[in-house]
Amino acid sequence: MCFSFGHEGLNPMSPHQLLIGKTMSNCYKRKLFAAIKIISFSSVLFLFLISSGWALENNNTDISSVIEKLSHSDENVRKDAAYTLGKLGPNAKIAIPLLIETLKDEKVNVREAAVYALGCIGQEAKTIVPALINLLKDENFGVHKTAVSALGNIGVAAIPAILNALKDETSSSSFLDKEKPIRKAARKIFKRIGSDAVPALVEALKDDTVRLAAIDALGFVGHEAKSAIPALIEVLKGDNADVLDATADALRKIDLEMETVNLVIDILIKALENKNYDNIRREAAHALSYFFPENETAAFALTEALKDENVNVRRNAAHTLVHIFHSEETVIPVLVEALKDEDADVCITAMEDLGRIGSSAKAAVPILLELLKNKNTTIRRYAAYALVRISKEVEPAIPVLIEALKDKKDKDEYYHRQEAAYTLAKIGQKAKAAIPTLIDDMLMDNDDIMRDAAVFALREFGVISVPAILYVLEDEISKPGGLPGEENHIEEAAGNVIKGIGANAVDILTESLKDNSIRCAAAYALGLLGADAKAAVPILIEALKDKKTDFRINVIQTLGSIGSEANTAVPILIELLKDDNVRWCAIDALGNIGSASKIAVPTLVDILRDKKEDSFIRKDVAIALGKICTGANAAVSALVDALKDENDFICKESAIALGKIGLGAKKAIPAITKAFYNALENEHDEICQATMHALIEIAEALQEAEVTYYLPFLELANEALTFTTLVDLSDTGRLRRAIQALKAIEKGRLTNILKDFIYQHKVVVLFAGYLVLSLSLSFIILWTRPLWLLRINNVLKPYSDITLPGWLGGIRIPLRFALMIGFFHYHPRVLDAWVKKNIYIAKEAFQKKDSVRDREVYISVPIFFDGKTITNLTVDDLQQILSKKRWCLLIWGEGGSGKTSLAYRLAKWAMSEDKSMRLCKQHLILPVLIEEDLNLKAGENKNPFTEAIRGELRGLIGEENPIAEELLVQLLRHRRLLVIVDHFSEMNEATRKAIRPNDPEFSSNALIVTSRIEEKLGVPKTNVMPLRIQGGRLSSFMEAYLMQRGKKDLFDDTEYFDACRRLSLMVGNRDTTVLLAKLFAEQMISIKEGFAEEKLPDNIPGLMLNYLNEINRQVVDNKLDDRTVHRIAKVVAWECMRQTYRPILAKRVDILVAMKDSNEAEVHLNYLEKRLRLIQTIGPEQNHIRFALDPLAEYLAGLYLVDNYTENATLLQEFISRAATILNTSENINGFILAVRDCCLSKGTEAKIPYFVQSELTKLAGFDRIHE
Repeated sequence: MCFSFGHEGLNPMSPHQLLIGKTMSNCYKRKLFAAIKIISFSSVLFLFLISSGWALENNNTDISSVIEKLSHSDENVRKDAAYTLGKLGPNAKIAIPLLIETLKDEKVNVREAAVYALGCIGQEAKTIVPALINLLKDENFGVHKTAVSALGNIGVAAIPAILNALKDETSSSSFLDKEKPIRKAARKIFKRIGSDAVPALVEALKDDTVRLAAIDALGFVGHEAKSAIPALIEVLKGDNADVLDATADALRKIDLEMETVNLVIDILIKALENKNYDNIRREAAHALSYFFPENETAAFALTEALKDENVNVRRNAAHTLVHIFHSEETVIPVLVEALKDEDADVCITAMEDLGRIGSSAKAAVPILLELLKNKNTTIRRYAAYALVRISKEVEPAIPVLIEALKDKKDKDEYYHRQEAAYTLAKIGQKAKAAIPTLIDDMLMDNDDIMRDAAVFALREFGVISVPAILYVLEDEISKPGGLPGEENHIEEAAGNVIKGIGANAVDILTESLKDNSIRCAAAYALGLLGADAKAAVPILIEALKDKKTDFRINVIQTLGSIGSEANTAVPILIELLKDDNVRWCAIDALGNIGSASKIAVPTLVDILRDKKEDSFIRKDVAIALGKICTGANAAVSALVDALKDENDFICKESAIALGKIGLGAKKAIPAITKAFYNALENEHDEICQATMHALIEIAEALQEAEVTYYLPFLELANEALTFTTLVDLSDTGRLRRAIQALKAIEKGRLTNILKDFIYQHKVVVLFAGYLVLSLSLSFIILWTRPLWLLRINNVLKPYSDITLPGWLGGIRIPLRFALMIGFFHYHPRVLDAWVKKNIYIAKEAFQKKDSVRDREVYISVPIFFDGKTITNLTVDDLQQILSKKRWCLLIWGEGGSGKTSLAYRLAKWAMSEDKSMRLCKQHLILPVLIEEDLNLKAGENKNPFTEAIRGELRGLIGEENPIAEELLVQLLRHRRLLVIVDHFSEMNEATRKAIRPNDPEFSSNALIVTSRIEEKLGVPKTNVMPLRIQGGRLSSFMEAYLMQRGKKDLFDDTEYFDACRRLSLMVGNRDTTVLLAKLFAEQMISIKEGFAEEKLPDNIPGLMLNYLNEINRQVVDNKLDDRTVHRIAKVVAWECMRQTYRPILAKRVDILVAMKDSNEAEVHLNYLEKRLRLIQTIGPEQNHIRFALDPLAEYLAGLYLVDNYTENATLLQEFISRAATILNTSENINGFILAVRDCCLSKGTEAKIPYFVQSELTKLAGFDRIHE
């Protein structure tokens, strides 16, 4: 083994050089072998568990093969087979015969397993009850216990056999012997069976041979045996004394009602008065003590029983009276009278009870004094015991008690000698005459209990017993080989007396040092008192000048026992190190005095270094230096050198001493590590243990500054622990914990600074801790159950504010914010959870809206988006816009261009589960559709627009209660709600003013507005304008639409292209709107499916009327004819258009008036709304109507105008003038102008429309000429 050590330790350049050579090889070998053993054992254990588990769980276990193993030569195989059969339960009943044979097995564990199996088989094994009962007598407790358990499992079926087995043990004279094995077992079995055993036991009460056993068993069944009470009471009335007592005992163990208790007491009183049987009266007197019958009848009966001619009756009566009556006035006269009883037992019982009563029984003192003179020794002694406990006139009792101490011939001497000693102790110093007897007859006795009684008494006598004790000690010390400290029972007992007296004995012991006959004992006794004898130190130092070696040794040892309080003796003890006769005990004394002996360290070091010195002396020096501890720092170098000593004892004690010195021995860590490795190599377990303890002690004391250098050495020692079993596991754990602590110190040097900060800023730290705890809890809830934060916040809202401490400003904050919940309840994660919770309901409800359902089929059309044309809009095109914290999309264009359809498409993208198709990649968004004028009477301080959103959202998610305004605002601000304002240009002026995105209080940060005009919303916005379908793209649009409708296969290519041609002719050189293309496609489908005329319309007004016909065709019952539908639809359309020439809301009452046919007007209006879904009733008061499709309203209104104005040129001129005026104000009514123009063209000359009308309309629409 190679080490690099300096004078005091290892070379610090490389502590890991320690692990080389042979030690390393041996360690790895041991580690390899240990690993192989562990792997092998684990494999076998795994296979065993697997096979055992399979055997227990497989219902098809081969029982026959298991039964065969019961005869195997290996006892473990037989045992396992029995246990396996037991786990099979009743299924193993075929094994019962062989299991019975196995009960005779010579091996205890096999018999126990067989009993276990039979018990698990249960009632199926009732035939083996006799064999199990026989096992109740088995000497092995495990077999006996398992047999009890087995019989309990068999249950009621085992009771007859158990009762029969009890017959041999049951007799009036022997039954009460509680050591009978079957009786003891029967109690446990019946208690285990419980109430099911009661009927059989009640039946057994009729059998004289087992009656007592049955009674005893019912008592142990306890409260579950209530049904047996009537039978037991009948038995109680019998004339058998043993049965009476046993029955009373059983009844008291059953939970009796008070009425039953009184009945039992009456029966026992009658038995007490039975003059025919002494035994009955005796047992009745005793049995009454079970029930505490504090009534006059019982008292009278028991008092009369004190006069009974039978001594046992009198004795039991006296005892019961004391036991049940707590009134001393009642009991004492009775007991005093009993003292006069001629029977000694009655008299003694009375004296015992009077002694228990104590000073209140002074009336008994005269008689007790007389009884001290009684000829009966036992009576005299009990009289003395009682007298001491009752009276202060104890002197007459002392001779009797001293006499009792000497009496070793009495049959009860064990009790009387002990009781006499304790009684004398109670008397105290008045009984000092007993000291010689206590010492000679009790303290010197061979019996521990007698000696303990003497020590107790002598200790109570105090200092007056010290001289006599010293003589005893002196005799013991002066015996050959009787040096103090050696095992000696008498010396130990005498010493215990001195210790018990304590510091009070110092003066007399100090004085006794002058008495040559007892001075050694006095010195020894002072040593027993330890530091309490410090007052004797000066006299002890003076005594060291004595020339007698034995005495000086006693004195030196006493100074050592006194410890640090004897520090003034250190100089003289150093001088005594030169005396060969006493140096060994001087060294020991210096060690026991401790750190106060540090001035002796140089001298002790010199002795330790002296190799010529006796090895035992050097060993004692090492021990002493360890005891001096921190005072022996100067000895570290010498102790390190001693680690290499050839004497193992010196090496071991030097290591222990270094450990005790602790931090002062830190430089010895390398040397101790080397010594540890040497001990490992030589397999010297004691030195291993000692060096390991030293390393642990020093490691646990190391300070922050020393960690870096010494830690590697400690880790080396810890690494070596892996390869050895010579060190206790507890030490291994201590070293590892110490290393971990040192590593923590090394890594956490800011710990002390932190502690100081915490101490100086307790309030701040507590507040910070509260913040951390609250925030941590909030974060945990946020990441696991985010919606809980919302609920907790709502619960805490009503509670009052909390006032912060003054150093925090003394401000008041709501409780929910004081608990930190308020800072997280609208966290984006909470809002996302709320949206996710409602998304599926919202998605379903949104798609069921009429306006959304009507636009279910969406075909992408080119749009003008943010200054550029996009052929096919995708989510990716919107990402740059939608990534902003606030965005607004304005979708504007003419009626029928697909504005609303595009808005709804964006809404569906917002709710998409596919992140790649979602408007916002990070989270879902709920769409809220505002398509009606606002209720401007929303209430004071209520924003009409916000209230409209709240109402729509509540309906969308089916919420029972209104959405909290605070939550709504947060959802809007964090873009979790997409607000879609549809038909903004057609809304009334008040609504348009109420929806102000430029308002600082406007909450919606995700807004889509659809309008026929390019609105000036006052905020940055992105314009989106759906473009008309160009002629070149009309065919592809129609194809795409028909494909989505699943109707493309209805048409061959010729039919399809002919239809597209007709649509192109219909719209002329204009591009087609999405709505017109859709309506035309639907007409194509209806005609092809045979639901409409087989001719497609030639013009757009005809297309609109055909659309009305198509939806009217779908009505089944109470259907209006097409002409009526046309007429009323034109009226409603005109009323919606006539105010502004744009499709706006019209008052319901105005429409009803305009329809003229007042009787049917309401019905017709409802028909358009409910059956055809052409119009919608909207508004807070449901008193306004608007058309579902704006272009349809425009063309129907145009047809109305042509039908009603063509014959009146003046009206037509007024219409044109007003239209021109509206256009001059930048209002977009081009759609209506075009519709009227198309209607005029469709009517042709048939309508007699003046030429100027078509000419003016062409100019207003922006055409240079009319294209027919």
